[in-house]
Amino acid sequence: MELGQLNTGLGDCIGGGAMTISTEYKAALQASLVLLKNRENFKTVKLWGKIAGISRDYYIAQGFGDNQVTDRKSFYSTDHCVTWLELPKVHPVTAASAKRLTVRFTGNATYEYTVTEPGPSPSDAPLDLPPDVEKTRQKTQNDDGSEITTTIKEDQRLATVIQAIDHDCAVVPYGAYIRTSAGEMVPKRSFEGLSRADAGKLQSYMHFRIPIRKRSKSDKAQQDLSLDFFDSIAEDVPEGSWSLQHERGGDVVVLKSLVWPGFTFFHAPGSTGYGYVYNGIAQKNADLAFMLPSVAPK
Repeated sequence: MELGQLNTGLGDCIGGGAMTISTEYKAALQASLVLLKNRENFKTVKLWGKIAGISRDYYIAQGFGDNQVTDRKSFYSTDHCVTWLELPKVHPVTAASAKRLTVRFTGNATYEYTVTEPGPSPSDAPLDLPPDVEKTRQKTQNDDGSEITTTIKEDQRLATVIQAIDHDCAVVPYGAYIRTSAGEMVPKRSFEGLSRADAGKLQSYMHFRIPIRKRSKSDKAQQDLSLDFFDSIAEDVPEGSWSLQHERGGDVVVLKSLVWPGFTFFHAPGSTGYGYVYNGIAQKNADLAFMLPSVAPK
């Protein structure tokens, strides 16, 4: 399997620092991902990583269609990478409530959480929610105002967390993707990897998502529109959100997220080998800004 396509070789590539998979699991993984790719007609399938639960762990895989930036689906397995179940699409209102949860995942996809939060004020316009979302929310009135209690299944929370980690952490090297004249963002066939010098710079790594940062007209005038379209991780806030390390005598560059501990990206300079994996308990470090001396509030 090519490292740029399937991350199963990641643990060996960086000395097991990110995620190791037993020979038994790897055999099941290779076979099941091929079946998943064929069943869903994906262009590419990748092992996204593992989220540790209390009773069972969730192995996560992602399948990509023609547009790898926007056309992706996530699947989970709790039976040693044999069977993959698709994670549900989560309404933004439900996702916002799910992000309030900070306890460990149980490992039971049907487990239900309840999240209680302040309800809307009388002046707020009522939300126009689908019936399936509305029935999961219960409003109560008390002396201090209203409260909304939302019931959230663990698979919904799992999908929400994976989407959040992807938004904050999914990374590709600069130049690995190109924007066509039709506006599509596709892999660049002539990409040969970053040079050793460029691989040691944060600005050489881009968020693998639809760009969200606005560029001034002067910036756009100086950019190559076919290459300069993703957001650079060097602009992430707080400054210091990423740790960049060289391993194996500089043959591999490793990026680790300090916002989502457990996320690791690797790239072998001068080659097309790159990828990322998450291996952790899916808890965001919301206090990072206060832990970094250079950006700590005075």
